[in-house]
Parts: sequence; C-alpha cells; structure tokens
Amino acid sequence: MNHSKVFLAVFVCALVLCCVATHARAQEGCDFTKFKARYVAHFVERTALNRAVPTYPDTAKTKGIAGEVQVAILINKDGQVERACPLIPAEANPPDSSLVAAAKLAALQWTFPRNFGFPENQRIHFDYVKGMLKFRFVSHGSDQKVVVR
Repeated sequence: MNHSKVFLAVFVCALVLCCVATHARAQEGCDFTKFKARYVAHFVERTALNRAVPTYPDTAKTKGIAGEVQVAILINKDGQVERACPLIPAEANPPDSSLVAAAKLAALQWTFPRNFGFPENQRIHFDYVKGMLKFRFVSHGSDQKVVVR
C-alpha cells in the first residue's frame, strides 16, 4: 500500500471519530446558549450551600488513575443545578471516563442560594446562571482524594 492511501485511510478514520465525538457531545445537552444564562465564571463554588464531593471510583483508585475534570453547570432560580456538562479537553490525555462520570454526578447534587442570592423582592432579568466547577482526583500511593477547586 502506498503512502497516499495510508494517509487517506488515517485521515478518513480521524474525520469519522471527530464527527462521532462532536455528535455525542451535542446529545449530552451541553449547549447552554438557549437558556440565556448569566455567566459567573469558575468562582461559583464560593456561593454553594451544598458541595457534593465526587466519590473516587474504585477502578480508578486501584489503577492509580488521577486527573482533573471541569464541569460546566447551569443553575436555576431555585438554586438547583439543572444541567452539568463535563468539558473534555481536546488534548492527548483526556480524563478517565470514570472520573468524568463521578464529577458530573457530584456537580448535579450541588445547591446554591435561591434567586442567586438576590433578595426575593429584587427583580432580576435572567433565569439561569452558568458556572464552572473543577474536581481534581489525586492519587499518590495510599493518599487518594478528591479536591474541589
């Protein structure tokens, strides 16, 4: 097989994988634009009333798998996380899927002040707040923990 055919085969495989990954991300409900949310950046964790820490998956612990997972969250006026979307980097080493699942599950359990902390009689012009949570799964020998940043 000549080099151009090998290149073409590799290119087609990469294109198919890219399209499948993009389609999978779109199905997860990660597009918060339709909610017209106010963005409050990564420091949203400071206002949390309840912070659920992910459970370090046993399989990841056993294998010594560590990593950081960023989760975009959509908070409604009741202070509940309505949607959580893990942000998977396009880099060569994305976090292990078990860490991603644990982080998403924990993010959905966080709660925040009702009405985003504004007094009930104050009229606000948005229904959602978008924030970012970061969970770092640390595994150094017997020291295995999850850090919320």
